[in-house]
Amino acid sequence: MVDGGRQCRLGLQDEIMGETMKQVYVESWALFRRGFVFFIVFSIMIEALMTVIPSVFGYFFSVVTYLLIAFRIHHYFLRSTENSIEKGFFSLRFWRIDWSGSFKFFIISLLIGYLPILAMSILFVFYGSSVSVDEYAIYGLFVLLLPINLVIASFFGTLLPAAVERDLRFRLSTALMKTHILFFRLVIGPGWLIIAGMATSLLLSYYFANPLSQGFDWLNSTSYIINSVLSFFIAIIGSSVLCSVYRMIVPAPEAIGK
Repeated sequence: MVDGGRQCRLGLQDEIMGETMKQVYVESWALFRRGFVFFIVFSIMIEALMTVIPSVFGYFFSVVTYLLIAFRIHHYFLRSTENSIEKGFFSLRFWRIDWSGSFKFFIISLLIGYLPILAMSILFVFYGSSVSVDEYAIYGLFVLLLPINLVIASFFGTLLPAAVERDLRFRLSTALMKTHILFFRLVIGPGWLIIAGMATSLLLSYYFANPLSQGFDWLNSTSYIINSVLSFFIAIIGSSVLCSVYRMIVPAPEAIGK
């Protein structure tokens, strides 16, 4: 009985981790390294844009552009045999893909990634004027929201690669059976990196609050650029995780004939 339980645990561990997560990290790092300069340039442009135009419009533009890049990253992992990484993010050929499912991808991304944040924002609008909320409390709220986002993504995250590929073989009922695998892969994939990014931002904000560091506004911009570049690495790993679980549900067409 003990051996049977141990084998079951080892089987579950192999299903969650195995060679797949090693491959996720290797491929994600390769893609991030290839697009590193692009991510820096993009982050600098967004930071400059946020200082020139009102923050609401700058934030909207950054979210839309970020989702466009996320869509392309999903497309790359789903069809890596058709898209050489050597083309690079600066190549127009790299972006010449089928964008048919992009609108559905955007809507699902907003619902999965921004719904809890939107709910928090609405509460802040109604109660923010009567409640004193400092920056550290906001970080605490984001930490509380992270498990909620991970759970939502575990249930519905495979809808994102499904929107990119638009394969009729995909069934949400089948995807829900892989929820536990996706959840643990999200935790050991982008999850801990999000926590690390938040901790870094918190430490930097504490440093900037120090009277000795006042007057160095360029450090705030630098910290934003660093976190923005890190967010791309998180997005790449998250996309790779979602696509790996999606491929467990819908095998690649070339894999069916093997």
